[in-house]
Order: sequence, then structure tokens, then C-alpha cells
Amino acid sequence: MKTCIICREEKEDFNDEHVIPDSIQGYYHIYKVCVDCNSKLGSAIDNKLTNHKFIEFQRHLLGIKGKSGRVPNPFTGTHILKDNPDQKVRLEVDEDGKFIPRLLPNIPTSITNQFSITLDKKNETNKETIIQKFLDRNGIPRENVRIDETQKSDEKPWIQTSMKIDIHDFKLAILKIAYEFTIDQLPAYFDDPKALEISEILKNADFENLDYKVNFMGDGLNKKVLEPFSHLIDLENDNHYLILFDSPDIGLLCFVNLFNVFS
Repeated sequence: MKTCIICREEKEDFNDEHVIPDSIQGYYHIYKVCVDCNSKLGSAIDNKLTNHKFIEFQRHLLGIKGKSGRVPNPFTGTHILKDNPDQKVRLEVDEDGKFIPRLLPNIPTSITNQFSITLDKKNETNKETIIQKFLDRNGIPRENVRIDETQKSDEKPWIQTSMKIDIHDFKLAILKIAYEFTIDQLPAYFDDPKALEISEILKNADFENLDYKVNFMGDGLNKKVLEPFSHLIDLENDNHYLILFDSPDIGLLCFVNLFNVFS
């Protein structure tokens, strides 16, 4: 029996906890988190970081595959063509990691004497099925329809998209990294009153009170907080850095730098 550093209960079952998630190439392991807390941290807290859009972009650029064996696509979802807002498009990723635009079938919702159906070249093999389903749905006999086909190619279409970027919740995953790293390096910190408060925040995945109970330097996106260490580390590479620093004025600080994206 030993004490879990998250729930602070005596437990028997512990497993391999990645201080920095392995999906972003974290190789720092500890065995101080019980199985139950490990699972909760992954689903409730780590996911806010590993699924963050900025991390997805970085993983795509670096070709880092996830557990599915695929490099993440930061442009999942539906987008539109800039010069034709009614035309929806999806961005797929090929084996080389390049983005391939795919038009989604653009089928009219109302019928006039003339109507058009837009399909991507990828749908060419089943275009007859798509057209027939549309005609059947609208009660139009095929023999009453004359089909004129026009093919158009645009190798570099302008695609318009919008996405939501989390600027808050990912900080809890950063706090988890800092907390686990600090206790692993300074075991006595486990009994510090602030450590007790942080473990409670992590145990409850308390996003709401995060900024009220924890002092963050910067917003997590500004690299200036690491400038005092620029003579020690290369801030321009894609490595992860964890630094403990004892400040006479502030106290114990933990600096976290991930991919040079979050600091």
C-alpha cells in the first residue's frame, strides 16, 4: 500500500503515469498515481491538452501519430468555399500528411425547371446512385430529366473555416504536469499546503476555480515567461522543458514548455 499523489488515499493498484502525455511524445514516467486517478486524469484533464487545436497543428507538422496510428487532422469538420458559401467542403489528410479538399455533395432543397448537383471527383463512382436517390426523393422520373455534365478543377481552392480555440481549460493539464514533476523531484513538497490544494483541484478536475486558486505566470501562450532561461535552453526547437526554480521573492516556481507552443 502507498499513497496516491492525486487522491491522497492509500491504494494498492498503481500504473505508469506519463507526466507529459505520451501522445505528445512525453517520456517522463512516474508510478505515484493510482489506476483510478490515472484514468480520470487522462479523460478529464489530459484530453484538454492533447486535443487542443494548437497541439493538433503541432502534431500534424511533426507527423506525430496517435493511438489510432494516424496523424491528427486539425481541420476536421465541415468548411465552405470562400467564393461559394453554399458549397461545403472537407479537408482530408493523405498518407503523406498533405491536405486534400473534398467537396461534399451539394444537392438542392427545392426543385425548379433547372437544378444542379455538385459532387467531388471522389464521388464519381457512385454519382448515379446519388442522383437517383435525389430523383426518387422528389418523385421525378429519370426519363423526364436531361443531365448535362460539367467538370471543373481547382487545385488550390480558397477554403473558409472557423474554429474555437480553448484559452483556459488546457491550463489544468499544464498544472498536472507541473505538480507531478515537482513532487517527483521534491518529495517533501507533497506535504506543502499548496500541494494539498492543487491535488484537490486535479482530483475534482476543477476548471471553474483554477485561476482563483493557482497563480499562473502569463496566459500559457506567451513564451516571454521562459526568457530568463534562454541562455540554458533552446526555445526555438520542439522539445519539452520542465524547470523548477526557487525565487526568493515568490517561492517555488515550475516552468513548463511544450513544443514551444504552451509556456
